[in-house]
Amino acid sequence: MSYILKKKIADSFQGLVEDKGFKRVSITLIMKRAEVRRQTFYDYFKDKYDLLEWVVNDSLEELIDNNIEYLPWEDIIKLTFFDLSANWRFYTKCIREQNEFDMTNAMAEHLSYLTVQLIVKNKFQPDSPEVALIHVMSLGISQLLTHNFLINHPDDYELLTDKAIKALDLTIAKLS
Repeated sequence: MSYILKKKIADSFQGLVEDKGFKRVSITLIMKRAEVRRQTFYDYFKDKYDLLEWVVNDSLEELIDNNIEYLPWEDIIKLTFFDLSANWRFYTKCIREQNEFDMTNAMAEHLSYLTVQLIVKNKFQPDSPEVALIHVMSLGISQLLTHNFLINHPDDYELLTDKAIKALDLTIAKLS
């Protein structure tokens, strides 16, 4: 599979969602904008929900998972929240207009991964109460983010970043 081709399809999809909304975007429109034949879409994705899942997970992997060894965790959170804020229109339309893919849970999975890497370093079993606590805390932060996309007067991403850093800092301190 060509990662570059998948990114080209994803970029076309993201631009169309921002312009037209998730519900009004078709595979045909995506592939016209990407200037790639329609059948190529199905070589990589089942449907636009599968594409949405790939876009979100690819972005979060790039922002969170791939930076664990290179950036302080606080900077990873800031970078992630900044990116989510910068793509506010895309995420808002996807959250409001579809229920097939749970974006809150996807964000929580990546935040959990970050937190587990910071704290446990193989110290806890995957099904331990500590890992469950980390996941619940990550779901809370993710819900805070997705809720912010849906309200009329959203909080500034820097305020949300501070809240998330404080929650993660407390969790890390308690579990380390």
